[in-house]
Amino acid sequence: MKHIFIALILSISLTAFSQSTDSILKKYADKEEVSQMSLTGDILRMFAQEYEQRELIDKVDKINLLIFSEKSVLDPVDLKMIKSNLKKDNYEELINARDGKMNVQILVREKGETIRNLFMLYSDGDTQQIIADMKCKLTYDDLKKLDLDFEGSEGLKLIGKQM
Repeated sequence: MKHIFIALILSISLTAFSQSTDSILKKYADKEEVSQMSLTGDILRMFAQEYEQRELIDKVDKINLLIFSEKSVLDPVDLKMIKSNLKKDNYEELINARDGKMNVQILVREKGETIRNLFMLYSDGDTQQIIADMKCKLTYDDLKKLDLDFEGSEGLKLIGKQM
């Protein structure tokens, strides 16, 4: 009985001390060596030149970006906590591509057939890390229209096709 009580107290205290993804990212956003941008759909639409881009951008509500310099990288413990939080928040891995030291991981959270949140982790392995958190209303057909160019991005063109 004593062991059950100790385990219960330990699990409650660990849950209380776990940080949300937003609080972890805010800690880095306040650092001088990290560039932080928050772009709303209105700002993004100003930059959309082509009709197809405009159609996609109309489905994006907000993008939060953190760009880490070589002087400030994401702590591995924080990265592990972020990935754990995303899994707990029902994000599913869409892409995990590695080319040499470069790594791109894209996770999505869906509501029905619509992607409501897209979270991207990018690292070139040496000097740069980028985190993008997007609030959107995209479909998988929309993702196929994006012109993403990285090792493994050809997998986007297969999304939604029957194998």
